[in-house]
Amino acid sequence: MRNQIKDYLQTQALKLNPDDVAVAHAATQVVLAQGRAHIDNALVQHDKLPEYIFNQIDTLKQLFMALDSVYSRQENVQAATIYVLAEHGNLLRVAQMGAAMETELPVNEDSAWYYLAARTANSGWANIAEDVAKWLQIGELQGEHNRRAVSQTSLPICGEDGVVYGVLQVESRAVLAENALAEWVGLALGVLPVLREWCPREGGESECV
Repeated sequence: MRNQIKDYLQTQALKLNPDDVAVAHAATQVVLAQGRAHIDNALVQHDKLPEYIFNQIDTLKQLFMALDSVYSRQENVQAATIYVLAEHGNLLRVAQMGAAMETELPVNEDSAWYYLAARTANSGWANIAEDVAKWLQIGELQGEHNRRAVSQTSLPICGEDGVVYGVLQVESRAVLAENALAEWVGLALGVLPVLREWCPREGGESECV
């Protein structure tokens, strides 16, 4: 696992402590394997999910708990969403915490200018807009909806094979500190097996570069 973490950090040009990422990854695995809580189905299901994901209510709830376990520790984060890259090519929300975010996002060049999550899914690269207002000013990002957050962090959920299975999108009131970002990277790697099982791809069109 440590090699996978180091490979991810190097590929994504993230200068983080691998040990911090490993701790967060292990914590995510524990929640996914053992997490139990009473969660209303309406919090984790929506009508855009394909039936085979919609019906896996226990797994959806475990993803919700894993996301919450990181979200609840970070006071500057206002919203966080796990998206799966569905077979029809769009990103679909499978877990969300905090302020409402988009349920479905197309993954194409046009959408990539308006949504960092779409850009990340399309390219396989992590996108971190530390100052969203500045990105909008210089034309690196478009759309007034992006002003809802001061900073955005978009991480690809992908393995050593390079295939992108989803995106973790985090929106915050301030730039994420290194230890906070390490927790999100650990979560992204921790939920990878779930998303890989839901959307198996053979040499998929979206890859980590």
